[in-house]
Amino acid sequence: MRSKGAREYTQNLDNMINSCPVFAPSTEYILSVAKGWILSLITSVIAVGLFCSGERSYQYFAPFFLIPTVLFFIKVFRLHWQPLPGQRSPYLAAMAKDITPRSTTAATVYLQAIPDLLLRCRADGTLIDYYPTMGLLTNILPEDSVGQNLTQILPPDVGGNFLEAIATALRNQQTQTLIYRLSHGGRLHDYEARITAYSSSEVLVIIRDISSQQAHLRDRAQTQSQLHQRLRQQAIVAKLGQKALANQNLDLLMQQAIRLVARTLDVKFGYVLELLPNGQAFLLRSGTGWDRNLVGHAVFSAGKKSHAGYTLAMNQPVIVTNLPAETRFGGTPLLHNHKIVAGVNVLIAGKTDGDPFGVLGVHTQSHRSFTEHDIHFLQAVAHVLATAIARQQADEQLKLLERAIAASHNGVVLTDATQPDNPVIYVNPAFEAITGYTAAEIIGRNCRILQGHETQPQALATIRAAMAEVRECHVTLRNYRKDRTPFWSQLFIAPVFNDQGQLTNFVGVQHDITQRYQTELALQTSEAQYRRIVETAAEGIWMLDDQNRTNFVNAQMAEMLGYTPEEMRGKSLFDFIDPVTRPLVEEKLAKRRRGEEERHDFCFRRRNGQTLWALISTSPLFNEAGEYLGALGMLTDITDRKQAEAQLEHFAFYDALTDLPNRAYFFDRLQESINSYQSNVMNPFAVLFLDLDGFKTVNDGLGHTVGDHLLMAIAQRLRSCLAPDQLLARLGGDEFTVLIPHVREEREAIAIAQRIHDAFLRPFTIDQHTIFSNVSIGIACAHPNYHHPEELLRDADTAMYQAKADGKGHYAVFNYAMHSSALERLQLETNLRWAIEHSQFQLYYQPIIHLATGKLSGFEALIRWHHPEKGWISPSQFIPVAEETRLILDIGAWVIAEACHQLQAWQQQWGPDLQLTMNINLSAKQFAQPELLTQIDAMLHRTHIDPHALKFEITESAIMGHAQAAQETLQALKSRGIQLSIDDFGTGYSSLSYLHHFPVDTLKIDRSFLKSMQIQGGEAEIIKTIIALAHNLGMNVVAEGVETAAQIHYLRALGCEFGQGYFFARPLPAAVATVLAQSLNLGDFTPWDACPITPYAFSQDNSRISPMANPLKSFRME
Repeated sequence: MRSKGAREYTQNLDNMINSCPVFAPSTEYILSVAKGWILSLITSVIAVGLFCSGERSYQYFAPFFLIPTVLFFIKVFRLHWQPLPGQRSPYLAAMAKDITPRSTTAATVYLQAIPDLLLRCRADGTLIDYYPTMGLLTNILPEDSVGQNLTQILPPDVGGNFLEAIATALRNQQTQTLIYRLSHGGRLHDYEARITAYSSSEVLVIIRDISSQQAHLRDRAQTQSQLHQRLRQQAIVAKLGQKALANQNLDLLMQQAIRLVARTLDVKFGYVLELLPNGQAFLLRSGTGWDRNLVGHAVFSAGKKSHAGYTLAMNQPVIVTNLPAETRFGGTPLLHNHKIVAGVNVLIAGKTDGDPFGVLGVHTQSHRSFTEHDIHFLQAVAHVLATAIARQQADEQLKLLERAIAASHNGVVLTDATQPDNPVIYVNPAFEAITGYTAAEIIGRNCRILQGHETQPQALATIRAAMAEVRECHVTLRNYRKDRTPFWSQLFIAPVFNDQGQLTNFVGVQHDITQRYQTELALQTSEAQYRRIVETAAEGIWMLDDQNRTNFVNAQMAEMLGYTPEEMRGKSLFDFIDPVTRPLVEEKLAKRRRGEEERHDFCFRRRNGQTLWALISTSPLFNEAGEYLGALGMLTDITDRKQAEAQLEHFAFYDALTDLPNRAYFFDRLQESINSYQSNVMNPFAVLFLDLDGFKTVNDGLGHTVGDHLLMAIAQRLRSCLAPDQLLARLGGDEFTVLIPHVREEREAIAIAQRIHDAFLRPFTIDQHTIFSNVSIGIACAHPNYHHPEELLRDADTAMYQAKADGKGHYAVFNYAMHSSALERLQLETNLRWAIEHSQFQLYYQPIIHLATGKLSGFEALIRWHHPEKGWISPSQFIPVAEETRLILDIGAWVIAEACHQLQAWQQQWGPDLQLTMNINLSAKQFAQPELLTQIDAMLHRTHIDPHALKFEITESAIMGHAQAAQETLQALKSRGIQLSIDDFGTGYSSLSYLHHFPVDTLKIDRSFLKSMQIQGGEAEIIKTIIALAHNLGMNVVAEGVETAAQIHYLRALGCEFGQGYFFARPLPAAVATVLAQSLNLGDFTPWDACPITPYAFSQDNSRISPMANPLKSFRME
């Protein structure tokens, strides 16, 4: 008999089976009994015992008798205590499953036949039951899933979708469909779940595996997409083809093509690369996605190590899926700079398969797999581009051909062979020029209008036969121009066929040979005359037979070699050459046998043994069978030219005037000596740098011819001072160098320099002129620091300038102090330029006194330089540098301007009472510049000074350097009223024969004569002579450097009018000179005999003057 609990369980079980027959065979049940109640004796004991011992889950199989004759087996699991709301005692809860073997029924068969998984779930997604238990279940649900929530069983996203669908199905009471994917067995499966409300809180779920259907749908969608893509690609190819046929601009077509390709294949980058003519590089002809400045300009290698170059080498499409990891080739900077990862290239064909135009390619910055369809699409586009390129090239060739025909000197005519009488449809300009007919006059007519009564019938018959037989023909015939004057032409006629082989046209090309025909007639009538011309030609003509024997020479050829034609005829060519040249001659003759023409120089031996150089133009002679008959040579005597070339080669390394080695030769030898010394210090040497003193004076005074002869004589004398192994060279001008090998001590080089100086003590007699010449010598010895000839010559040159500074005719050995001096001079030049720019110069004025009256006659403007750091710098230091650098021109212009402004100020201050002159020195370079007169005129116009108050002082050398030009300049200055003075007279090169031609007012005696003057001495006689000379020429005299009263008395006794020197005053600033001018020129004066001069003294700061008690002795400007 069953207990109350057992009866309750049995009753619940019966009710559930009866209420859900579909799920009855596999339903799981929850058993709930109060604590202490026993479901059955066995199950309660086992369950309570296990649970009390700590077990929370177990499985137990127990038989139950539902009816006396039915044995029912259930599987109990998930046993646990379950509290109930409002109850103090918990309930024992468990899951039970019917595992009783079933008998086969129709419902069971139906369910087993369904390929779907059936689930029953609560509203919250808890799985209540499922069917079947095998097969599909194991692929979707793990075992023992009953009681778990779908979100625990399935992936979160799928479980969440199930909960939403369950809620929707319960809420709307409508079936919901959910499609999702799960992975099992390493494969993805597609499932369809149909969710239907079973009650208000439960749903039934039918799950079916639709993987095959979904795969079919995906394949179909992919096929449709691919088909759509192909149709789109075909449309693009067709569109590009239409544009190509429309003869669109090729660059525009390429740009449109690459953009369409990139858009179609969904890539960012695309390009068309043109292979440049050298085949070594690509040009980025067109592209999209790249830097805009690169398209049309970027060029990169076409070698196999690049993607494009590899495509070119493989001659097939090349796909790259991961460029950074690519091993077949690397990436060009273009691809690397744009971070390209994947891409594909195809070739663009050119005129021939072996000569591609370039490469078409697309690229992406991400991984991408390109399909065969993509490649076919790219190849189709490349084919369109290749066709467009070929068409453009063909069009260009056609246009070129049209231009060539139009520019041809041959007449070209095209006729229409499909029309009766074969009318002309085209003639080129040359045809019009030859025949005199215009195109309009000839088109539509037959060419027979060119024929006349003397046109050869045989030639016409040949033409008619060729046209009838549709073949080519060549004839020479006489035709007539429009004005009926005859002309001879060579006519070539050829048929033209279309692609089907049908005759469409005849083309005729006629070459006007009238002149040549007339020439041939003239040649035929005067063959004997021309033979005589050949025999008497200025060029030698030589014919050899096949055995290299002479069978003809003209008289000129025989005369060149010193023979008669009869003597040469029959002799071998080898009889007229040196044996050493025989191999070369045999090589040349072998070329003749091969049919080669040649033009070259060759050396023959004359009868007298001398050399004959000839320019030979040779041609082989063959008969109609192609057999070698010999050679014809035209020879021109070039012996004189060869000698001239040898002389030119000599002049390349030797001075033309002295025949000494020149700079290039000397530098080569000096470099060899430096290299030898660098490798072995036991090979010392020295260099002497020689510069002639005063050579310019001789060159300018006596003329360049005398100067050249002097240089030749100096070279000869220098040779006599040197040993054979000592190299003498002329660098240029008056500079010579000597390379002395094996100089172990400095004194050895000094001894040679002294020997040269001793040799120069003797005068040179040049063209009846006796000339003494000195030479300044700089010496530089070998040193490890020297690596180049320029360095050593630089220091030798520095030493030479030091020798000049020590006095003419000296030598100096280079030391590093000289180098410092040279740097100082360079610094002085820099400071001088700075001084000009920043107005650091000042003018001082030294008085010029009238010796008879003591009256101030004028001032000489003298430049002074006050450096902000170095203080006063002597003119003797910076004037030579200014002369050398031509800065003297800027300085001289400033002196003229400053002195004129000062004179203007004095003239404005004192008016007509002022009787002063302003003496301004002109340097030689300043005097020779063409702008001098313009500068002076501008200054006179600007200052409005009286030009008679200006006096320019010019040295003798400046005047005599270019006497004729100097005379013109002096006359121009004189015509403006300006006075002229020769400065430092007697110290330079004087030419008394020129002096009286110059409009000079004053001679200035150089201070050097007064400094060493002794009464009745040689200097006194010179001064006396200069004064007498000046007076005889109508000039006055100014003595410079007056420092003593005795000099004043003597000069006055000789009739010298003016004096200048420290006895009177040193050069004064403008302000002090103004005070002096007012005191001496505007005051009262007494005759010289009574009081030679009223003495004045200046205060130390030159701010005032005062009378002095002791005349002459104290009147000095300190």
